[in-house]
Amino acid sequence: MIQRERNAMEFALYVMVALVSAPTALGFQPLPASLANGPDLFGRASVIAMWVGCLGCLAGMFWRDLDDGITIQEIALTLVALGTHFYAAALIFTGAPFATWAIAVAFSLAIGQGAAWRFGQLWFRMRRRIAHHETS
Repeated sequence: MIQRERNAMEFALYVMVALVSAPTALGFQPLPASLANGPDLFGRASVIAMWVGCLGCLAGMFWRDLDDGITIQEIALTLVALGTHFYAAALIFTGAPFATWAIAVAFSLAIGQGAAWRFGQLWFRMRRRIAHHETS
């Protein structure tokens, strides 16, 4: 059985983002100043998606089955990427001078998420082949 390596920095990042975004995601705090002038829907959606995504990543890190844990983390990271896209959309609607830069960041994150998703597909294909090879 393959043992999972847990990265302390990755864990700390998920915990930090989850703790910092929880009050805003639950509605106890207003949106950050960068999102205050934009549509509330995009701002709230970005914070909630990042919060739920980080909680999902934490759950995936400690899941018992390695393959299921990686799948949970990939789905959760997709939510985090979606949250960054909502954040970029909110910045575009505010008319911020750095909104064009936010578009470039959002597209870069989309490309990175696509690459991570493809890596996950290849990982599972490799694991199935190894498992099939061990049983035969």
